[in-house]
Amino acid sequence: MEYRIKGHHDCVACSENGFLLRGFIYSEDRTCIHADMLMGGHAEGWVGIPHGGVGMGALIELVYGLGNLPSEAHRLFPLNAGFRLGGSRVGIGDQVSLKVFEREGGAEGAIYAPAGNDPYMTMQASYHTNSNELIESFESYLPRTVRDLEAGSTPLPRYERCLVCGYNRKFPGLNRGFRVSAGDPRRVVFSCAGFDSGDMDNFFWFKKGGCVHPVALFSLLDEVMGWGGFFIAGEGGVTVKIEFSLLREIAVGERLIALGRGERMVGKDPRLMFFWSSGGMAVQGADGDLETVAISQAQYLVKPDLTQQMRAHLKPEELMIKSFELASMRPF
Repeated sequence: MEYRIKGHHDCVACSENGFLLRGFIYSEDRTCIHADMLMGGHAEGWVGIPHGGVGMGALIELVYGLGNLPSEAHRLFPLNAGFRLGGSRVGIGDQVSLKVFEREGGAEGAIYAPAGNDPYMTMQASYHTNSNELIESFESYLPRTVRDLEAGSTPLPRYERCLVCGYNRKFPGLNRGFRVSAGDPRRVVFSCAGFDSGDMDNFFWFKKGGCVHPVALFSLLDEVMGWGGFFIAGEGGVTVKIEFSLLREIAVGERLIALGRGERMVGKDPRLMFFWSSGGMAVQGADGDLETVAISQAQYLVKPDLTQQMRAHLKPEELMIKSFELASMRPF
């Protein structure tokens, strides 16, 4: 049993007390890694359901332990990671098993529930793969400055214990607030980090060395895109398929903004409805200009019971009501 990925000093994810992994085992030829992980209360997203970012972050953490991971940044980035969810169900309190192995130019992996033949989550990662089309799409609604986006925006409600937005967690969390812009009729949703010194104790607590850990980046992008899709569907949903491209490492303390926007939806009956979202992250430089550092896209399956959960648990109530009113003014 090993506890620390090679080179991961001061890493939040891996150690005997790691937030994600507390031990892992290599195959004999060291091309494959196995681990177990408890989906405890620290992993909660939707009430009673683990946040997808926890599993995604854990799988990519094991990718960092593979021998074929490029050591030079110019050979690693853009680092692309795609995930599929929707097999076996996993709830808070379940212990899951993870497996990640090398493949040419990248890695594959999966997470399995305690009792289930189909994986809860699968992953495919590739090194140094360009996504120029996605970058162009994201930058089409990236504002010139953060201030331009904040003008006239509306704050969104939050859950109490969610990994990303939870305001009263018993465990470390990102503690992010979200806002929806007033400009784009498809309601760009955004969240910032690094503009408040208090972020060192929450968002930037999720780090490996001097860089933000992907578990924080993936979780925040998943959340901001889920909110973006809510404003075109008027419903809450679970992630079915999600893709990320990290263009470089993001240093702890950099001023970061994450954006998400609903792109399209199919279905009129909420029980048979999907929506698609795009998103990304940009870092604000000393001159105020924004540099794209990550891009993403995702597909979500609407769950009417989660929409009811939003109405019951998002606080404060006045912001919950306002968000549903905005979502009722759908652009298409």
